[in-house]
Amino acid sequence: MLLTVLTVFVLCLNLAFVFLHVGRENKTYHRRAMLVLLAGLFQLVSGYICSVLYPQYLYLLLTFPIGLLYGPALWMLYQHLADGDARIPRVLWPHLLPFFAVLCIYLTVIISVPLRYGYGLEYAVFMHLLSLAHLSTYVIWLRTKIWRAMGEHMGWSRLSKRSWYALFSSLFLLQVYLFSEITGNRGDVDLHRGFVVLSYLLFLLGISVMPHVKEERGRDRPSTYAIKQETVDTFIPKAAKKKSHMPVYPITTEQEAVYRTKVEQFIQSLAYLDCELNKEKFSAQLDIPLPHVAPFLKHEFGRGFNGFINQLRLNYAAKQLKGEELIYTIEDLSVICGFSSRASFYRNFQSEFGCSPHQFRLEHTSAVA
Repeated sequence: MLLTVLTVFVLCLNLAFVFLHVGRENKTYHRRAMLVLLAGLFQLVSGYICSVLYPQYLYLLLTFPIGLLYGPALWMLYQHLADGDARIPRVLWPHLLPFFAVLCIYLTVIISVPLRYGYGLEYAVFMHLLSLAHLSTYVIWLRTKIWRAMGEHMGWSRLSKRSWYALFSSLFLLQVYLFSEITGNRGDVDLHRGFVVLSYLLFLLGISVMPHVKEERGRDRPSTYAIKQETVDTFIPKAAKKKSHMPVYPITTEQEAVYRTKVEQFIQSLAYLDCELNKEKFSAQLDIPLPHVAPFLKHEFGRGFNGFINQLRLNYAAKQLKGEELIYTIEDLSVICGFSSRASFYRNFQSEFGCSPHQFRLEHTSAVA
């Protein structure tokens, strides 16, 4: 009964977090982390259904190593929030090695009947131990970033932050206790279910600060970037360039004026469509010192380098899509606009305008007709 109540409680928390907190407030959430979140939710719901209707399949769900994705998902979120880039980090694959290694063991144990009956329980204990150590390692590794996010972005007091850590530590100790009980009674299915539910609850608690950080970063960006509120002929109106504070980087007023002129010329020349453009090449082309690029763009346009270039490219793509005659196919437009792949173009376009390029084209051509 207690396990059922705990499962329902976690499901309600997940529902409130995903559909109310993220969806109702129109916050953009990291898709891959959301997939991990929903995969864990699927495991909980399926586990509960199997425990009632198909108990013979419950072992297959409880021993699937989804817990080894919780730590990398936390890291991906903080990496995305720190860099402002939604693309998959190149260094992601080492973080996924434990999951795929244990997945191979899982498939071997499941397929082989002698192994499943001979070592199935030992594998379950090993998988739970590895999941517990894996997630706790990521939380310890990211603890300073979590602490900073709570203070700088969420405005939490020291007491609130300590309370969050106390709650997380209490759940972690409870999970350690459950693991110790599992080692002494490996065949107790309820203990395994409780361990899986607590793992998911720890992950949900860990990512609970992410939308707040995403929201705060979004507030630094002028709302007039949206193409629905301005023409695409200019990148940012003067109202969006309103400075809320004095710059803290060592750039003189004369340098700032020169940089602004160079950036305007860069925009007019459409040099941002170069698919090989990076911060170093941008710095060399505009003769702006590399240490000045990110601070200047952040202060002047409210975005870092990647966000600035992506917004220019998306505005150009939207301008082409709004034209009466589309010169390029929508697939070719992703290459023309400088994106590394069609998937990257669609993902960024969907995130910016809330619809696919095809839908955007249909809406505006039908409006003109």
